[in-house]
Amino acid sequence: MKGNSANEIVAVASPSTTTKHSTIRMRKREPATSEMEGTNENIAAVVRSGECFLGIRQTLRTLHRGRAKLVIIASNISTAMRIKLEQSAAIAMVEIQYYAGTNKELGIACGKSFRVSSMSITDAGDSDILGPSSADN
Repeated sequence: MKGNSANEIVAVASPSTTTKHSTIRMRKREPATSEMEGTNENIAAVVRSGECFLGIRQTLRTLHRGRAKLVIIASNISTAMRIKLEQSAAIAMVEIQYYAGTNKELGIACGKSFRVSSMSITDAGDSDILGPSSADN
């Protein structure tokens, strides 16, 4: 489970020297990197000034219609849905970006109060999420 909260606790299994069973020790999760914060800012800019579609069904629809330029997938999406999105993106020749956070964190990055498992970007707007060559298109 990935997250960016500094208060989250992660269980780490390590072998014990006194018994043949492994022990579990707890350590705090490291805070989010600046790379994820930059991604969040780009996503917020796309939602604010560009055009994007949220959710698996909408993402698949934009892929099938050939409108999507980039697909973003949350880290905790189900395997079946991830494979379906990856196959559709491969057919449409669209790049996939894997979001480091959960669907809840992706929803927050979009400025929404609900979870977002995937999103497709059709127009980047003021964001540079598609790269520097997106201004030429």
